[in-house]
Amino acid sequence: MTTSLLTHNGVECKIKHLPSSTSVTIAYFFDVGLPSEERNMGGASHFLEHMCFRGTSRRSSFDITREVDALGGQINAYTTKEFTCFFITVLPENLKEGIDILSDIVFHSLLNDADITLEQSIIAEEIKMYEDTPDEKIHDEFNALMFDDAYLGKPILGTFDSINHISSSSLRQFYANYFNPSRVKCVIAGPITPSDKNFSSLTSVLDHVQWAIPPAHDITSEIPSTTSSKKHIEKDLEQVHLCIGYPGHHYTHQNRYSLTVLSNILGGSMSSRLFQSVREKEGLAYSIYSSPSFYKNNGTLVIYAGTSPTHLKQTSFLISKEIESLVSNGINAEEFNRSINQLKGNIIINLEGSASWANWIGRQLIYNTGVEAISDIESQLNALTIDRINQTIKDIFDPTKLVSVTLGQTPQP
Repeated sequence: MTTSLLTHNGVECKIKHLPSSTSVTIAYFFDVGLPSEERNMGGASHFLEHMCFRGTSRRSSFDITREVDALGGQINAYTTKEFTCFFITVLPENLKEGIDILSDIVFHSLLNDADITLEQSIIAEEIKMYEDTPDEKIHDEFNALMFDDAYLGKPILGTFDSINHISSSSLRQFYANYFNPSRVKCVIAGPITPSDKNFSSLTSVLDHVQWAIPPAHDITSEIPSTTSSKKHIEKDLEQVHLCIGYPGHHYTHQNRYSLTVLSNILGGSMSSRLFQSVREKEGLAYSIYSSPSFYKNNGTLVIYAGTSPTHLKQTSFLISKEIESLVSNGINAEEFNRSINQLKGNIIINLEGSASWANWIGRQLIYNTGVEAISDIESQLNALTIDRINQTIKDIFDPTKLVSVTLGQTPQP
């Protein structure tokens, strides 16, 4: 059961009652990400996420971690291209304390100059670490080529130049512009109901937050019309990392579930076509998969593989062969039914804990999907047909919009 509430200042809250859960998760989702960032403030959303753990007027950064540890809880945050999430998971009897800690760091961060300087150094190291992780770095390179100058082509972490440009005054202005009731959603998942006495502490906190100004307009740019393009980034690595992909669908597109099933059949599991042909039969790669990404106004279907320079040509050929087979012959009934059942099972298995539920519900709120229950997704999957998947195959695999990126040593002929 999920209950919706609205605080006096307009913050939307969802409470997911999980009677058998042994933990409770409180999460704040902010409709703040790359679309909100000025060009010279790239990475500001992620930077602010870090800064919220740097201390408040009531707690130092050490106090925050000490108090959470003393509760036996876990606190964290993450930034995506289009939203930011802060969450804490605690034992049910510690809900009131968890709400107090999480709300304090999110709404009362000091954003001191000294802390900003320290965090600039930390995030610079994070960027360096990311640069040294090629199987992740290549996805940024792919998005940069796919989306060009639009916000989806920008890195979440920002760049060395952009994070060094961030000051306490610019970060406070960013916070004031975008952290406001219209952009925040609150989710609580666990053995709790709206009548729980601890819930009043949440509404009290949110009703007394001093929001600075109304929301500003997003700094968005037009999503470009994708044309076929190819790029190689030279780097001294043992493997060549490959990403090829096509424009996909936005988060609430009518064919979102059809594309999800297609991706699962192509490269979403160990029984998928790509895993079997490239890894199991030919031994050309350890990691190979396909994955759809859904955003507010756009999306992608991406195929990734990591292989040796000598095997890249054969790996690329086999990927193309599987795509051509899908376009020419479509999918069969056995893999269609297997994929539908697998996706249904994965949804249930992946929502076993309070944190998983809170994150799932928060995404539905941010993207305004209208999905209220797992049964809504099951109904969408049950309504799919083989013919609909085959039509999605023809829609997605447009060779004039194929984008390909390789990262590593120059591929050998």
